Amino acid sequence: MIQVKINSIVIIPVYNDRDSVIQLVDRIKGELTIPILVVNDGSTDGLIDTDLQGIDYCDHHHNMGKGA
Repeated sequence: MIQVKINSIVIIPVYNDRDSVIQLVDRIKGELTIPILVVNDGSTDGLIDTDLQGIDYCDHHHNMGKGA
């Protein structure tokens, strides 16, 4: 039998929901040990990478829409 190791990551797309995503990330960090990536799709509500200490963060400078 072949054994396969599966790697997982949590990807959280965000658009103008700063407070909710900070709370969500804190809850996920407490439950899971897999990497978390927050993708900010051009939010204008002040979300920045320093709001999410220890989390991988990707920032689109303008809204790119679904699937971006």
